Amino acid sequence: MYVEYIEHVLEEADRAIEVRDYHMAERLLKGALYDEPGYAKVHNHLGWLYQYYIVNHKQAELHFKFAIRFDPKFDAPYIHLSNMYIDNRRYTDLREMMEGALKVDGVNKSFIYENYGKTHEASGEFSKAIKYYKMAIYETIDSYDADEIKSSIKRCKYKRLKRLF
Repeated sequence: MYVEYIEHVLEEADRAIEVRDYHMAERLLKGALYDEPGYAKVHNHLGWLYQYYIVNHKQAELHFKFAIRFDPKFDAPYIHLSNMYIDNRRYTDLREMMEGALKVDGVNKSFIYENYGKTHEASGEFSKAIKYYKMAIYETIDSYDADEIKSSIKRCKYKRLKRLF
C-alpha cells in the first residue's frame, strides 16, 4: 500500500515535469522523501530533476549517491551520475564510483567496463581504454550496445595511431 503511494507520487512528479512545472515536481518528490527518506527511486528522480531540469549538480550528485546507498543494485542512479561526471570531466570520480559498482552483484558489468574505458580514453590511455571496451563487449548481451562499444574501440585505435605520427 505504501509503495503504491510513493509510486503514485513519482507518476505525479513525472506529469509535472511533462508540463514543465519543475518546482511542483520538486515539492512532490521532497514530500515523498519526508515520508520515506530511504526510497532510492525518489532520490534518483530528484537527482534526475536537478541534473536535467533545475540544473543543480551538487544536489543531483547528492541524491544519486543516496539512491545508490539505499539500493546499490538499482542501475538508474549509476547511469545518470556517470553521465554527469563525464559531462563535467570528473573522470576520477567516475572511476571511483565504478570501482564501488563493480563490487555490487546485479549491476550491469558491461556498463561499468565501458565507463572504465571512457575514463582511460579521456586521459589518453588508449590501450587501457581498448582493453576495458573489449571487456564491456564480452559482458553485454545487446547487439546495439556491442556495436557502440566497437565504435569506441575503433576510435581509440585511431587516436593511438594518430599519436604515433
